[in-house]
Amino acid sequence: MDNYDTILDILKVSDDISQKRLEIISLSLKNEKSKLNGAGLKFEETREGINIKLSEQDNCKIYKTKEDILIYHKLSFSKDILIIEDGIVWALNDDNKKDSFIENIKLWFSYKEILIDKVADYVNTADNEFILLSTDKGKIDIGFHQKPIEYFLNEFKQETFESITKLIDENNDFISFFKDAFIEVACQENKDRRFSYAIKKIDIINENANRNYSLYKNKFSFEEFEKGLEQSKNKYFREYQSFLSDFLGKITNLPIQIGVYLFLIHRFSESIAALIATLVLIIISVFYNVKVITIMEDNIKEIKANFDDNIASIKEKSGIGESEFIDIKKKITGKFNKFISLLEYYKYINIASSSLFIVIISILLF
Repeated sequence: MDNYDTILDILKVSDDISQKRLEIISLSLKNEKSKLNGAGLKFEETREGINIKLSEQDNCKIYKTKEDILIYHKLSFSKDILIIEDGIVWALNDDNKKDSFIENIKLWFSYKEILIDKVADYVNTADNEFILLSTDKGKIDIGFHQKPIEYFLNEFKQETFESITKLIDENNDFISFFKDAFIEVACQENKDRRFSYAIKKIDIINENANRNYSLYKNKFSFEEFEKGLEQSKNKYFREYQSFLSDFLGKITNLPIQIGVYLFLIHRFSESIAALIATLVLIIISVFYNVKVITIMEDNIKEIKANFDDNIASIKEKSGIGESEFIDIKKKITGKFNKFISLLEYYKYINIASSSLFIVIISILLF
């Protein structure tokens, strides 16, 4: 790293006479040959002076100015990078030497790569552009030839790139929203500058794309939620109606059952054997009815628990808030709760009425 500081110090004060952006020719550097060798720079000594091919160095890439790196740097960032005019050192393996300007260029290439691979409809490398197709705007040429330096002065955020990349990789639907947001911003510049301008505004593009995608996703999720909720509601209402129908049958039979008990007690009040048989019948009936009602009650509670779990699952998958389904949930669980209460009342009435007849028969027997 000290070598890089030496290189920058030497080259910054050289009397460079070369008109080429990636070459330095300097007479004064003839007096600095030992330093150049010590710094590991490759050079040739010519009649005009020391000739240094900046793009042919072994350990690093050297540029005279920021404009030069924007013009000549290609995709690879496999070597350290120096910019003479600004004294910039970007070191590949040193996080403390990660200049934000060069990091921006690196992200620019990363955005270019993912857009060409995942977003562009057509790529025209000969004209340094790719094409996006828009429903509203038609065919849009996105040129990436020009990279104005002012577009790279504000720091690009790595987390924005990671967020966009993740969404593009995982959600095909997001791509169309990102494309629309990208076109909307890019079209504010002329063709050759559109890509660089859009990357400068990438945070705005990301925000707009995410907002529109979220609106779409919520609408889609809500439609799926409504469908799932309707199916769930119908299923549990059918089960509820089935149990209710059975229960109403038992309610209807209760007066008949009481009438039968009264008839048997009145008819056989003088017969001990008949009264004992009636007593046994009542005891068996009450145990049977209580058992059936208890099973029905347990089934209703299980169905209610399944409904709650199903609703929670639908809510989790759809991402819909509690307020969207709380009314229908209250309606169905309310019916289940009332039914459970009715079963309890019926069970107690059955036990009480049967107990009364048992007492009456016991008095007659003794």
